[in-house]
Formats: sequence, structure tokens, C-alpha cells
Amino acid sequence: PGEIQVGDLVAAPSSGVAPLTVVFSLLRATGGTIALDVDGDGIVDFIGPSRDGQTFTYVRPGLYFPTATITDAGGTQSTAPTVVNVEDPQTVTTHFQGLWTSLKARLGAGDVPGALAHLAANLQPRFQAVFQQLQTDLPAIAASLGDLEVLEQVGDLAETAIVQQENGAPFLYFIYFRRDSLGRWLIEEM
Repeated sequence: PGEIQVGDLVAAPSSGVAPLTVVFSLLRATGGTIALDVDGDGIVDFIGPSRDGQTFTYVRPGLYFPTATITDAGGTQSTAPTVVNVEDPQTVTTHFQGLWTSLKARLGAGDVPGALAHLAANLQPRFQAVFQQLQTDLPAIAASLGDLEVLEQVGDLAETAIVQQENGAPFLYFIYFRRDSLGRWLIEEM
């Protein structure tokens, strides 16, 4: 009964843009005292019987290696590591603007397969039909699309938006990107 069981240290989210607020959970861990080093510098940032309700904010971009050390009543220690990736806001913005510019260039060239390659597989059939119907208008449509603004990127999901002028009034359109299993950011919804 008083024996310690070590589980997995989970960071939620495990990646995102600075400043990034993360909640740590120690799954399947029972017994003992938890010491948490949130930035992997060897200095304990939290110590207690539970991690519930505690959050930590990473202000600087970088790759962090948090570790939970669990100590049982007899002094035996076990560790559970994880990784947190904190990205620079400007780098993230530049990356998504590059993806958006590439999509607009493919549309502007009338390259339907090239444009579809920027979309998640579930969107491709619907947009293939739309792009083919608008084939002759694609260059003008691409030229009219505004610049992309990154609103938030956490984990494998990014929320972005463009502002379009329609009949003299601004309209906000959201575009969501998701990172696939190969690490590619594809438009999931727009």
C-alpha cells in the first residue's frame, strides 16, 4: 500500500507560442511527494503531494525538459520526464504567412492540385470542385485575399484570420491549420 507508482508527466499544451501557460499532470502516479522542475534546469519549481490546479508560464521561446521526481515515504525516488516546445511569436507568424502566401500563389497560377496540397485531406474534394468552378477567376480571387494574422497556435492547432473588404465593410474570416502526422501544417477549416 504505501508504495509509489510512477506515471507519465504530461504537459498540456506541450507546445505553443510564448508566453505559453502549461498545466502539468502526473498520470498513473500514486503515493509520495512530487517535486517538479518545469524548465529542466535542475532547480525544483514546485513541491507537494499533488500537481492539481498548478500552472506554469514559459515566457521565453525554447525547448524545455521538465521532470517530475516522486519520492516515497522511504526516500526512494523515481522520475518522469516530458518536453515542452515554446515558439517565438514572430517565427510562428512568418511561418503561417509563408503557407498562406504559397496557397495564394498556387491559386493565382491556376494550379488547383498545388492549392489543394495546402488543405487537409477531408477538405480537398469540396475545394477541388470550388476551385475548378472558379478556374478562370482564381488569379483575381487570389489577388484579393488579404494577409493572414496568427491569432493563436497551441500544440497542433493554429487559429488564423484574414480581413476582407466586402461592399465597403470589413469581414473577418477564420482559417484553422492543423499539423498532420508528418509534421505538415495544413488548412483544416476555412
